[in-house]
Amino acid sequence: MALTVGRRFEEAMLPDWTKNETSDLAWLVREHLTMSDLSQRRDVTDPELLKELATSARSLERLSMLYMLTFADMLGTSPRVWTSWKGNLLQQLYKGASRLDDG
Repeated sequence: MALTVGRRFEEAMLPDWTKNETSDLAWLVREHLTMSDLSQRRDVTDPELLKELATSARSLERLSMLYMLTFADMLGTSPRVWTSWKGNLLQQLYKGASRLDDG
């Protein structure tokens, strides 16, 4: 359902957004749960995982947008969803992948 709503929103914005902006939005809609899932279910220090995430993001800007969206989504879902432990894992995942993107 969220993906369908996201796609409708994306299509409504197409006339006013550039191709790159639309591509970024579509990617964020598709991947909005990725960092949350990876940070809580995988080893956030695994070099292969970090490489896959950085490659998927294609740029530090997109990785940063996904990180901020994930943070807002987790925090906005329910106060019980966000914990300092989850926040630390999410931050470790972001920092590890962003270092690869910088290099």
